[in-house]
Amino acid sequence: MTNEIHNEGRIKGWTSLLKEFFPAPFVAGIAVYCGMIFYLSSLPQVPFPFHFPFLDKIAHFILFGGLAVTVIAGLRHAVHEYSAVAQGAIPVAICFLYGLSDEIHQLFVENRMFDPADLAADVVGAAVATGLLSLLFRIKDSRG
Repeated sequence: MTNEIHNEGRIKGWTSLLKEFFPAPFVAGIAVYCGMIFYLSSLPQVPFPFHFPFLDKIAHFILFGGLAVTVIAGLRHAVHEYSAVAQGAIPVAICFLYGLSDEIHQLFVENRMFDPADLAADVVGAAVATGLLSLLFRIKDSRG
């Protein structure tokens, strides 16, 4: 009986901690988004309908910018109030770490390789998206 109460308390504690710092629906959204990126990076060649120079870098920029937006949405819906610095640093850090793991993953995929330029595009996309959202939130907050 004591273990059941302890286990229930631990589960309640975990869910309230999650709700406090990062709501579960956003964790699920991020997991789905990361799953999509993982799927694309598992393909020996991504089927782009057209090709032009730096298309893959633009794709990385857009995909990881979207991931950063998803992370920011979760941070802004948490009960915990994150500082402006944290709202900027956390999404970029998560995108960097996931981008790094994605590039390492591609070492094991046929016709793919670790490309530092892709990782740079991931981080720049995340930083630009984070900066633009921060600017939009400041404008919105200043207007009341």
